[in-house]
Amino acid sequence: MKKNITEALFWAGASLLVVLGAIFGLMQDNLGSVHLRDVARPVAVLLPVFVLATALLMAIHRPLARIFPVAIFLYFYFYEINKFVFGFKDVVPIQLLTIFVLALYPCCLLALYVVLRHVDGLKASLYTFVITGSMASVTILVIAPSLFYDPPPKIDAYFEKATLAAVKAHKGGASDLPDIIYVIPDRYASRATLLDEFGFDNTAFYAELRKRGFFVAENSWANYPRTFQSMASTLNSGYLQDFTKTYGADSSDQRPVHEKLEANIVQDRLRRLGYRFHNYGNWWEPTRINRWASVNYQGYPRIRCGISRNSNALCCEKPRP
Repeated sequence: MKKNITEALFWAGASLLVVLGAIFGLMQDNLGSVHLRDVARPVAVLLPVFVLATALLMAIHRPLARIFPVAIFLYFYFYEINKFVFGFKDVVPIQLLTIFVLALYPCCLLALYVVLRHVDGLKASLYTFVITGSMASVTILVIAPSLFYDPPPKIDAYFEKATLAAVKAHKGGASDLPDIIYVIPDRYASRATLLDEFGFDNTAFYAELRKRGFFVAENSWANYPRTFQSMASTLNSGYLQDFTKTYGADSSDQRPVHEKLEANIVQDRLRRLGYRFHNYGNWWEPTRINRWASVNYQGYPRIRCGISRNSNALCCEKPRP
């Protein structure tokens, strides 16, 4: 009985370590976009789930519990495995690659099932636990140095200096400050693209914006393919090429750009003029809270001001009497 419990705990631990390795790997690829608290909760839920699932599989049919960690591994690394296999699409017909992928997973699990039926379960569970623990440890060790990074470079030193001088030279009062509403329709095609590609005329939307006093930049282009890069660039009035010089062309660390997105020059100068900056944060960690905002609105489902649950809003208003 004791041997069975020990084996079950090793298999459950191996399953959890596979998940931890996958989660920390995702964090490594998306540094700054995922907070540890968002990882802690699912892990806390998965721990008892894996223990119970392993115990149940041990009770039903012991070899099923033995292939459980591998099944989880194949699930979490499905994309990477597929990407590797379909990398041969130039030399192998894609139909054959598809058949191979579809057969790969059940064949792997079946072969492992056959092998593990005839081995010492306790030793196999111990070896698997050690291997998965080593993999998770390596991932954590790889992530650890990336917790520290050099401060981000200035995006446009001239713009920073010139705008600061302009702010200091401003002699007007709060009543001279207009409200600023800067709208960025994320992933929203232009009127020309919608008309040419989809036959949809979006003129009415543009007309309604202009009727409300908005200036519509019809011929604008995104300066970067990713929203966080584009917003950081725009709100600091410059391009991000110096980030490549500082962190290297192969860096996947998004945190320096996130930092400039939060502490951007535009909101800094507007606050110096007397504006109040309201941040309507959503679920995405880099914009969930802005420490420079006068007010942070969190818990976005409770917001009732016409802002989409999946949108961010940066609103600067003049001080009210």
